[in-house]
Amino acid sequence: MLEVEKIVNEDGSKMLTVKVPREKGICAKEINIFLDKNNKIDDLVVIGGCAGNLSAVANLIKGMDANEVINKLEYITCGKKNTSCPNEIANILKVFV
Repeated sequence: MLEVEKIVNEDGSKMLTVKVPREKGICAKEINIFLDKNNKIDDLVVIGGCAGNLSAVANLIKGMDANEVINKLEYITCGKKNTSCPNEIANILKVFV
């Protein structure tokens, strides 16, 4: 299980931050997810990982409901790994939705 830091702002928006442990097996070092008060994605910032692909994921999920993002990204794998950056984004969201 990932250790997620959650910050809730006065307006109800949230920031979820995870420092990804190396043994998790993904390239991302840190994942930051910003949600509005209705659990829609405001932004996604990933440090490390495949910059082009993760920028595309961030643009595609912006404005989507967190549950919809979970359904679309969950169980995606990367090569021979049993997880991926998108799958870990879904796992982070599952903790709070």
